[in-house]
Amino acid sequence: GALLPFFNNRVGIDLAYYDKTTKDQILAVPISSGSGYTTRITNFGKIQNKGVELALNLTPVKGQHFGWDLTYTYSKNNNKVLELPNSLTEVQLNTAYGVDLVAMVGQPLGLIKGHTTKTTPDGRVIVNPSNGLPLVAQDKVVYGDINRKFSMGLVNKFTYDNWALGFSFDFRKGGLMYSYTSRLNYFVGNAVNTTLNDRKPFLVPNSVNEVVAPDGTVTYVENKTAVGMASIADYFNQTNNNSMSRENVIDKSFIKMRDLSLTYTFPKSMVSKISANNASLSVFGRNLFVWVPKENSFIDPEVSTFSNDLSGEFGEFGGGPSVRSFGVSLKVGF
Repeated sequence: GALLPFFNNRVGIDLAYYDKTTKDQILAVPISSGSGYTTRITNFGKIQNKGVELALNLTPVKGQHFGWDLTYTYSKNNNKVLELPNSLTEVQLNTAYGVDLVAMVGQPLGLIKGHTTKTTPDGRVIVNPSNGLPLVAQDKVVYGDINRKFSMGLVNKFTYDNWALGFSFDFRKGGLMYSYTSRLNYFVGNAVNTTLNDRKPFLVPNSVNEVVAPDGTVTYVENKTAVGMASIADYFNQTNNNSMSRENVIDKSFIKMRDLSLTYTFPKSMVSKISANNASLSVFGRNLFVWVPKENSFIDPEVSTFSNDLSGEFGEFGGGPSVRSFGVSLKVGF
């Protein structure tokens, strides 16, 4: 791509498309701890990435006293696993409490898999007739993947004589992440969903009991066993109810105000008295606000505690909250 200016440099467009195949990336792949190690450094197959990136620079207002500049960015990437090492069709990249981050040939890089409820052919939940808790299906299922649908950014700068006001927003849409903070909130009863039925006994919606006849014939009858007071905590605890694994994988979309700043540039006549070329005073704030989907009442989606490589895209494991920061800056140039 190349920056193309228009209208006396008041409009600029930079558009790029790429189609890139990466082979033999180096990655630490988990292995059986029975070997004496937990990971093995290996060359990691072949990955295809296709995407588009756009940057739009605008100056909507350019007056003698007042000016307005903005930059809008957009990016979208689609990837696919073409090959895995040793002719494997699936490789586990990370795992936590039965939820796995995997690479699978022919699929987007970074699928998240986990347990789900055991259901009838028409989708009704099969529960344990003794306590009303859902039974867990034998095989794990794919919840989705870690990849975002798109990312957008917006930077604004307003100037009036010697004053400048700037702020920026970041919008990232889609993708899943594992959240151990979510699991802890369900475990201790802080998650909003744990207030279901005011924490009194309840029937799992659309649930049945499985009846197996002596000849092996399977039939289903309507469930009448409520999750009792003694089992409510078990229902929301993923250790006792593995079908809750899906609740610990959340949408990592967000809109965030990255920064906000107000700057005053001192007049030349003033700074020349101290033999300076320029001087400015700024007050600023960073990471001020974040908006997330309703299902995520737990964590800033940018928090990660696993690592900085691909496996770190799995999510967070008991990470601390992100913080706002505020400051004052004085800059003097000689």
